[in-house]
Amino acid sequence: MKDEVRTRFPAHGWALNPNGLNLLRFPICGPLWVRFDPESLVFVQTLRRLVQTLGELHRITRVCSDMPNLGSDPDRRSVLLKELGNAPLFIDLAYVYLRRLADRLARALRPLLFPDIKFGSAPMKFSALRELLSNVETANRRLDSGKVDAAMLCSAFFAHSNWYTVLTANPDEEKGIDKGIRDAMEHWSVALQIGQSGCEPDFKMQTSAHLVMRSQGRLLNQNQDLIVELRNGCADLCGLLTGICQSIRLTGNYDRMDYGPTATTGLDEDIVGFWPAI
Repeated sequence: MKDEVRTRFPAHGWALNPNGLNLLRFPICGPLWVRFDPESLVFVQTLRRLVQTLGELHRITRVCSDMPNLGSDPDRRSVLLKELGNAPLFIDLAYVYLRRLADRLARALRPLLFPDIKFGSAPMKFSALRELLSNVETANRRLDSGKVDAAMLCSAFFAHSNWYTVLTANPDEEKGIDKGIRDAMEHWSVALQIGQSGCEPDFKMQTSAHLVMRSQGRLLNQNQDLIVELRNGCADLCGLLTGICQSIRLTGNYDRMDYGPTATTGLDEDIVGFWPAI
């Protein structure tokens, strides 16, 4: 890893290693692995599954972008249709894992942020933790002041919780939109539509995904590209995890404990494709 990247610790995302391989780095995993408690292990496991799911989705979009227009080659057309047919599976799974990760993060953070978790003082859901951290004075009273910079943690949650809002609630009073992407997929009658578009001269195809309502009386933001929102969400999540590490005064350097999964199929660019560069 280059020296300029090392100085950005504990930023989350990907960077090149000395062998030229793109590797994900999640410094939050360091203090969680050290604890080796069930909540921490489950969070890390869920994070790895999200990474692997997004890696496969990126591989699909990459393969499809390299395809020419549908009518030019029957064999490639067949491959393209097969890949596109698998895309909704990984889009759906990615949103499930991302939503699941939120509450598992809240649970895993309890021993790091709170002085005592035995008396119900530590939130077990992300929404409750975010609400607690919306007030610095309340956070100062509840958090372990010896380990946590409450103001910095509150600032991180304020600046980098939009990824969770997009999943659970997307309020628009004028249009009546009141469901986020994951909740709409889970609780409403919606269809996931995959599309492609391309332009000359290289005919590179851009894959997109949108939700379409299948029931009356509901409104949904159908202009959201679910693939773009996943990429934005990963960047926002990394910003939050970085802020959490800074608030608990995590020091050191990138090491083997914060590696993300490596590519098992496709290329290493697939495994990091949805995540921000450090």
